[in-house]
Amino acid sequence: MRFILNSLILLSVLAGPVAQAGGSQSSTTTTNDDVLGMPKPRQLNDPATGGEHKMVLKLHPLPAIGGSMLGVLMLPVELEGALSPAVSLYVLGSPLLLVNGAGGGFALNGGVRGYLSGNAPDGFWVGAQLGVTSLSSGYLSATAVDLQPQLGYQWIFNGGFTVGLGVGVSIDQLVREQFPLTFVLPLGVAW
Repeated sequence: MRFILNSLILLSVLAGPVAQAGGSQSSTTTTNDDVLGMPKPRQLNDPATGGEHKMVLKLHPLPAIGGSMLGVLMLPVELEGALSPAVSLYVLGSPLLLVNGAGGGFALNGGVRGYLSGNAPDGFWVGAQLGVTSLSSGYLSATAVDLQPQLGYQWIFNGGFTVGLGVGVSIDQLVREQFPLTFVLPLGVAW
């Protein structure tokens, strides 16, 4: 049931822009919108935006909230940098602390994103993430490695404020026959 509910939420988030993209435009009308109906990304050297944005520092509040409900305190922080107009690399890390105070660990992820807008790190992206998580408590310890294909959209607003929305498929969770989808909603600042 949870899988169906989460799938419906994901479809409703993604279906809105796609439905708008097929709106009532005639083939002779030109527009600045992309295929998802989103405004055309600003150019990197657009003086109206105050210059180039090639780096983004982000916080991920969803894992911080969800993790505390599951007994693990975390605060994932991500740094993303554009290598070219179409490609960015990122690293994401978080300390982990068990709510009962009896242990902790870390999560460290890295990945690559291809920006179909040609304006990294702004716009629709497709990417992959490789992550390692390690937890220990007393005499017990566990380490997990995960690979995730992902897709999402990141908006960079005037002043550099950023909001992202993305979804991934955890290969580790898929193999274990558990709910494999991961969702991200990072907030940050670009410069």
